[in-house]
Amino acid sequence: MALVERLVLPDQGLHVDGGKYDMVNPFSSAQNGPVGQVGKFVTNAHRLRRNVIARVMEYPKWVDYMPNPAIWRQAIKSFIEVHSTISGLDKTLSHEAVQTQQGRNNRIQYEAGMVTEAISAVTHTTPDKHGKVFQNMLWAWLTYGIMDKDTGHPGIAAINPNVPDFLPDMYSMTVLYIEPDAYQRKAQNAFWLTNMIPEAAGQDTGDRDPNTGPQTNELSISFTSQQWTGWGAMQAADVELDRMKLYGLRPYSRKLWLTPSQQTDGINPDVNATPGGYRSVSDEFMTNQLNG
Repeated sequence: MALVERLVLPDQGLHVDGGKYDMVNPFSSAQNGPVGQVGKFVTNAHRLRRNVIARVMEYPKWVDYMPNPAIWRQAIKSFIEVHSTISGLDKTLSHEAVQTQQGRNNRIQYEAGMVTEAISAVTHTTPDKHGKVFQNMLWAWLTYGIMDKDTGHPGIAAINPNVPDFLPDMYSMTVLYIEPDAYQRKAQNAFWLTNMIPEAAGQDTGDRDPNTGPQTNELSISFTSQQWTGWGAMQAADVELDRMKLYGLRPYSRKLWLTPSQQTDGINPDVNATPGGYRSVSDEFMTNQLNG
């Protein structure tokens, strides 16, 4: 089947969001007509939503005025991009028609009304890591970036006299959420969220039950946001995906995962010097061979 028969191309007009992703041409392969068209399963391919990729595009500026900005940037980026699951992205378009009663018998006429886009209520969720890594980061964001609960002022002012202003970019970040295609080459969907502020630092509680053991502490953090979708977001997503190509990403050909000592010294010396293992049996048999 020729490419033009398989796909609707971007210059034909249906890519209304500015994307360049593959779009199947389904117009002659419908399966709910008088009979099924088994031989046309290729162009009956369905839209499969894929996990989004989060890319931090801008940090809140309060981190720039911390004693060690790099550690705060790293904590934010790793929490958003690779440690947490993501939910709540939404740009559903809806129409509320104008309704006018028509005479008797519940007859109603409908006319063009209000069209609106849904607002994302994005949430990042993860079990916190040993040492309260991410809860401490979020605590600092709220305390230093927004307000010290005891003084009523941004805590950053108490540790750095050079903070210039308190505009929203001081405590807000920007994240681009990208839904890639199967080959991670082209964006199928994109959400540009800015003015993102955490609404909590995560549950910080304590209890005692002699019949239970230790438990993980799950952080489920909702963020405020203003969102932008459309051509600009899709083009930015394509640029990011071009930097994250799958070509060459072959996990099965990776070098063995090793401990720091194994990377430099091979097998751990204590392990190597301890008798009683697989190699010890071989060595013992080889040293006790009868001469033929």
